[in-house]
Amino acid sequence: MKNYIYIIVILFTYSCNQTQPKENINIPKSSLDTNIAINKTEVLELAKKYLIKITPTPKLYSDNEYIFIDNGERTDENESYYNYTIPKTEVIIGDLDGDKNNDAVVNVGKSFGGNYSITEQLIFLNQNGKLILYLHEVNLPELYFESIKGEILYGIVSSENPDENFVSKKAKYQLIEKKLVEIE
Repeated sequence: MKNYIYIIVILFTYSCNQTQPKENINIPKSSLDTNIAINKTEVLELAKKYLIKITPTPKLYSDNEYIFIDNGERTDENESYYNYTIPKTEVIIGDLDGDKNNDAVVNVGKSFGGNYSITEQLIFLNQNGKLILYLHEVNLPELYFESIKGEILYGIVSSENPDENFVSKKAKYQLIEKKLVEIE
């Protein structure tokens, strides 16, 4: 009886360890994501280079959380002073233009000294695997984007009410004809 049990165990083990024939699976090329991950460091580098290019006499500073670019010292002679602040952790990735490739948005703070600042957005589209600055949006209300889902940018709009308190509301924007348009 023992011998029969050994034979059954050996046959069972052998049958489980046989190599199975491999089946070819055809995956349509159109369903493959051609850029699974955009390098956020690359996006930040592109944003930094662009802002340095458009800033007169740029000075660059950086720490663990932010990249700072300013155009000199804030003085009475330098009335056109401003600086940019780019949060290093706030690169938003997703498909903005419906081509199934990941694009990127960078929220940029622009300060004019004192307490006044605005938020601008740099939008990079993935064209044939290369990120291209598509839009530098400066005409929106005080807006901060948080995510991209289904070609829609989700964010928060802050505004000041007459009591000098800030009021925030959620907002949705879509890229339409080289503009960010608020949608319902």
